[in-house]
Amino acid sequence: MAGAAVAACFERGVGASLRLPYGDMTMIKSPSVRASRMLTGLSVALALSLAACGGGGDGGDAGGGAGAGGAPPSDPVVSALAPTHGQAGTEVTLTGSGFSTVPSENVVTLNNMPCTVVAASATELKVAIPARAGSGALQVTVLAKTAQSPTFTYDLSSVTVSTLAGSELGYLDDVGTTARFNAPTGLAYGAAGTLYVADALNNRIRIVSPAGAVSTFVGSATAPGYVDGDGLSLAQFYNPDGLAFDASGNLFVADFNNNSIRKISPAGFVSTFSTFGFSGPSGLAFDKAGNLYVADKGHHQILKVDSRAAVTVFAGSGTPGLADGAGTAAQFQFPTGLTFCSDGSLFVADMNNHRIRKITPAGVVTTHAGGIGLPFADGSLTEARFLFPRQLACDGEGKLFVVDTGNERIRMITPSGVVNTLAGTLPAGFADGDGATARFSLPQYIAIATDGSLVVSDGANERIRKIVWR
Repeated sequence: MAGAAVAACFERGVGASLRLPYGDMTMIKSPSVRASRMLTGLSVALALSLAACGGGGDGGDAGGGAGAGGAPPSDPVVSALAPTHGQAGTEVTLTGSGFSTVPSENVVTLNNMPCTVVAASATELKVAIPARAGSGALQVTVLAKTAQSPTFTYDLSSVTVSTLAGSELGYLDDVGTTARFNAPTGLAYGAAGTLYVADALNNRIRIVSPAGAVSTFVGSATAPGYVDGDGLSLAQFYNPDGLAFDASGNLFVADFNNNSIRKISPAGFVSTFSTFGFSGPSGLAFDKAGNLYVADKGHHQILKVDSRAAVTVFAGSGTPGLADGAGTAAQFQFPTGLTFCSDGSLFVADMNNHRIRKITPAGVVTTHAGGIGLPFADGSLTEARFLFPRQLACDGEGKLFVVDTGNERIRMITPSGVVNTLAGTLPAGFADGDGATARFSLPQYIAIATDGSLVVSDGANERIRKIVWR
């Protein structure tokens, strides 16, 4: 009888302004500039389907009472939460209706991170906030039906900034603060967890181990040049900038002042991948299909380069401006940073527009965060303000970390649309320590380590900095 009831049920349908580095790499050498990131089973589904039809067999609840496992058939509603802010581990009470009395049947997340459900009733859930969740609305899913809470403000319990490597201008392979860099820019983690650094004015690609040991990967001379070949004995670069690894372990370099994309094999052999006609190529990012995207800063465009090095315009008209739209109808102004999030969206640090832009896989450009007004503000996507954002990175939950170069800060944008500051403040300078008092000087690129910590190339401080946060 249950099978006939389900069949009948489904038949009824239930079921040009100031340009910050590094377009002009020499700006970083100016003293004035240097001062200034379902648990649902088949039996549950069957019970709900029968309940929606008005019953489920002999002796069924014709009034549509609680479903299997204690979950009511009504949609969940979250009317309030308390407390409204707290640190990792804070126990939050969600008040509302439509919850399951079985804790495991209530799936609660904050910015795509799972919250532990401590206790559950039909009108109340108690959940624990996970570490590194960020601010936003909690999402409650009960038997495939969802509801969102009011905004929970995530209070940072600790942010610590330290120096991983480097201390002053120069070129020296060594360990920690004994090593020397000259305007470090692009960052990328290799498969083994080793950090690769574009040491721009040393015209080399350096390696930094997790313990801070620095060595040279490729680049035969400090003086700029353009030579392919063996990485250490022949290859030359001219202000290397953005870095990105492909799926085969090849490292791609935006060779900024050579206006080319270079390719470095895992063994360290350097070749030219494309000389399409770039104008200051900057940020690089690969999509899941293996296509390389280039922030072509001087042409104000985002270019797509396939595995055969065929180049097409993905977005941007080629003239500076600010316009959302599809493909070449959109406009940027000196785009520099690129990163993909797991949903396939490409995010752009649109530097001279002081905004973070978003591009769908179909090439439709929208403004994600930032606007006209004060040079610095945290808050919602429309309230937040940036000043020459340089680069960004996206973690597995969809949180964006932004290097806000003009504001000398590392910012975070949660999937719920809340922007706050992780570390840094004005004026520019150098200081390790707590995030609120740490100082940067023209921070450039950011990368995310496997343990969730962040590394930042602190350009004018000639250092690679590490941020551990919770």
